Amino acid sequence: EGEEKEPVLQTLTIFAGGIVYDFRWTEPKEITVFDPLRGHFTLLDESQRIKAVVTTQELLDFSLQLEKEAAKQKGLVAFCAQPDFAQTESPIEQHGQTLTELRFDAKPLTYVVLGQKAQHAEAAKAYRQFADWCARLNTTAGNLPAAARLVVNQTLAEKELLPLEVTRTVPVGKKSRVLRSEHRFNWKLSGEDEKRIGRAGDAMAQFEVVSYQRYCNGPDKSANKQVRR
Repeated sequence: EGEEKEPVLQTLTIFAGGIVYDFRWTEPKEITVFDPLRGHFTLLDESQRIKAVVTTQELLDFSLQLEKEAAKQKGLVAFCAQPDFAQTESPIEQHGQTLTELRFDAKPLTYVVLGQKAQHAEAAKAYRQFADWCARLNTTAGNLPAAARLVVNQTLAEKELLPLEVTRTVPVGKKSRVLRSEHRFNWKLSGEDEKRIGRAGDAMAQFEVVSYQRYCNGPDKSANKQVRR
């Protein structure tokens, strides 16, 4: 965030067998499992040994209602419900490779994305699907409507790009709030990755099922329990 050197959040995300496993390394630790074929997220709290399931239909219904209400407002919230960016694309040379800089400019919100070509088109599609549904999941924790981020994800997928860096800038008075994410990609699963997937499977089988509301209002009262992108 801003000029800070230490990240607010660190995660490891594994795409394997059509399922996405997202491991939060920053406290409170959590595993988020996305199963697109079955159409749901499973959220796993390792400290409390509880889990909650949220369906993609529930998220879609919530997002549509949120956007409907946000469109009645003004400023940033309304823009994120019905975004209209000016988009530009530029080649960037970095460390001997050609990357692509995408800019999404608007008065209340700007995204700047540094993208690299995916090794295969399916990877870009899989990333977009996961990022889209994560954006919708985040709205349930009081975040902005997802539509603005969905525009960014769509453009990346159409150009078969994966994001190395995503910078979001929101003007706040005479200043700006800047959030930046950095992504690193590996194309092979390690032995440790396989163990993590196994741990997630065990947790899904063993943890107590609770409501999504109870899951989000656990002892730490954290508003950041869900995966953040």
